[in-house]
Amino acid sequence: MIGLEQLPKLLVVDDQAPIRRLLEEIFRRDRLTVVSVSNGVEAIEVAQREKPVAALIDLRMPGQGGLETLRQLKDIDPDLPVVMMTALGDEVEVKEAQRLGCSCFLAKPFDINEVRVLIFSLLRQRSF
Repeated sequence: MIGLEQLPKLLVVDDQAPIRRLLEEIFRRDRLTVVSVSNGVEAIEVAQREKPVAALIDLRMPGQGGLETLRQLKDIDPDLPVVMMTALGDEVEVKEAQRLGCSCFLAKPFDINEVRVLIFSLLRQRSF
């Protein structure tokens, strides 16, 4: 049996605790280790230590926002699949996220099954 430390790690970054808890619950059922944090600074610290295989990041967070977090995550791992989540996004932010290497966007509120399909599709594209 695989130990929890050997399961693929998904990084969830969102300042809203209910969203983090929902994503943790869903992806743990899918046999992923979920590491969730509430801000971009913590996300970078965790990514350096835990080496996630994918990340879900809220675009708009207090302090270090999603774009800067995306930029720093890509410095750590240029191949990291990153999904940006947003309730409010403008075209300039979307284009900048794409330029920085964002895999795709999810609009909040999102369908949890859509999120699952998307994440597992990205994971299949990446060998870990």
